[in-house]
Amino acid sequence: MKNDVLTLASESSHPKPPLLTSEQCARMCGISRRTWHRLSASAKVPSPVKIGGNVRWRSSDMELFLEWNCPSREEFEQRKEALNAQ
Repeated sequence: MKNDVLTLASESSHPKPPLLTSEQCARMCGISRRTWHRLSASAKVPSPVKIGGNVRWRSSDMELFLEWNCPSREEFEQRKEALNAQ
C-alpha cells in the first residue's frame, strides 16, 4: 500500500509536459539534438509547433511516432489523420 501511494505521488508531481524540446525528443529517440534537427529539416519526424520564437513537438505525437516505429512525417500525418477520423 505504501508503494502504491508513493507511485501515485510521483506520477502526479511530475505530469507529462504537453510540448517537448528538441533535446527531449532527441533523448527519447536515443540520438543527438543535432541529428534530431537534421531529421526534422528533412521531414523525417513529426511536424513541430512554433510558439513565438520557440519550436516544440507534441508529446502525444512523439509517443505515436515511437509506437509506429518512426515513420516519415508524411506517413505519420496520414496515419494520425486516419486515427483521428475513427
